[in-house]
Amino acid sequence: MIATLNKRLAQTSDLPGLTELLADAQRQMQQAGITQWNPRYPNPDTLRADIDQQLLWLYGRDQRAAITLTLADNTLQLHRLMVHSECRGHGLATQILQDLIAVAASRDLSGLQITTNHTNRPMMHLLEKADFQLTREFLMPDRTAYGAFYEYNYALN
Repeated sequence: MIATLNKRLAQTSDLPGLTELLADAQRQMQQAGITQWNPRYPNPDTLRADIDQQLLWLYGRDQRAAITLTLADNTLQLHRLMVHSECRGHGLATQILQDLIAVAASRDLSGLQITTNHTNRPMMHLLEKADFQLTREFLMPDRTAYGAFYEYNYALN
């Protein structure tokens, strides 16, 4: 476990490191047979847009993890959680979820929500371990070739 969980909003100057983190995350998914992402999505332009909108957060030292956060209907929505392969298995993703649950609770939000692909078993395991509940299975209209997506929620009140 990491003793101190550093976090901050990503800045444009972080884009080269984030692009490398994204490439590493895409490699991890491809090697594990996870079809949620592909070489075209997400891409550096996706990251740049998230930075410009102040939605992308960096966690850990040396940009080893990142997540995009949005707010809708009093729910913190989590997108594109990436943890570098060098940090895999050290609890960083679990710590990020714990931190976000605490942040959402401190802001009196109703809960957290994340969507993942049916092939992303590591993410499903992480979410279930953190007490997120599977609430919906659906096909994304523009991504039906990727099969079912699952929506997980963590209720706070």
